Amino acid sequence: MLSIVLLIYIIDAICYINTSDRSAFFDGVNISSSQISSLQPFLLWETKCTSTQRCAVRCLETITCLSFIKHRQSGVCQLFSANVNITSGIASPDTKIYHKQVSCEELGYISLTSTKKCLKLYATPTLSWIDANSTCASAGGKLFSISSASMFSDVLNAIAQYDSTFKTFFIDGNDIEAETNWVFSDGSSMSFLPWDNGQPNLRNNEDCMLVINEKYHDAPCTIYLQKFICEREFTMTL
Repeated sequence: MLSIVLLIYIIDAICYINTSDRSAFFDGVNISSSQISSLQPFLLWETKCTSTQRCAVRCLETITCLSFIKHRQSGVCQLFSANVNITSGIASPDTKIYHKQVSCEELGYISLTSTKKCLKLYATPTLSWIDANSTCASAGGKLFSISSASMFSDVLNAIAQYDSTFKTFFIDGNDIEAETNWVFSDGSSMSFLPWDNGQPNLRNNEDCMLVINEKYHDAPCTIYLQKFICEREFTMTL
């Protein structure tokens, strides 16, 4: 309780003494009503709040909060579980969305230099490829899609730092629809395929992507249990 009270005083001081310093915690940008509507599936909580800084404190107290809106006219504070990148639309001069300036690591994930995606390694429980993909989806992401040699090298280096035993794991990729036509879960083609010798071996029902000792293998999608890597993007473009 004492730490929360101290945090409130700190935020209040920052906001009242110099409003521009608020960017140390949040970056604010104007947003349109249609863009606010697009954020509603990510709404965590809303209530009346006396000031923008009090709304900011609520977001800082909520670990899953990545952005908030303090509506001027209604006084309502809304917290959201997604960050935003405003690229289009006519924004309202009266409504701003503030998003946290945080790293993947602060959210319990791993960051890579080759991609803006945040990654999480799942060592236990081991799951089938299908169940692993569902687990990633339930956390707001999907199995990690590797699209280049630099990204593959990047993730292998990150794994070596976090868990040197993480040698075999599922990633995104399958040829369920057509044998040897390897695609990501969104249907796009896979061009980077560092197969191991003798892989893919084209055995029946080995239609999902597995990494073993830094090489690709085809593996059963439902009966083989392994570790896996999820990816998630915490910023949505509006």
